[in-house]
Amino acid sequence: MDEMPASDASLLIAAQGAGASPFRFLAGLILVLLTVLLQFGPAPAPAPRPEAHG
Repeated sequence: MDEMPASDASLLIAAQGAGASPFRFLAGLILVLLTVLLQFGPAPAPAPRPEAHG
């Protein structure tokens, strides 16, 4: 439920930044990516597990 409003707000910020300058547009995209990553949570790197082979 909380993902949609946050994403929409971030997209709006990114869209407004696009009209201002490429730098602000990139900053907006970074904010969107950070927001999405924070929502889904930090994804740990897939560590090789010897037990999975067996």
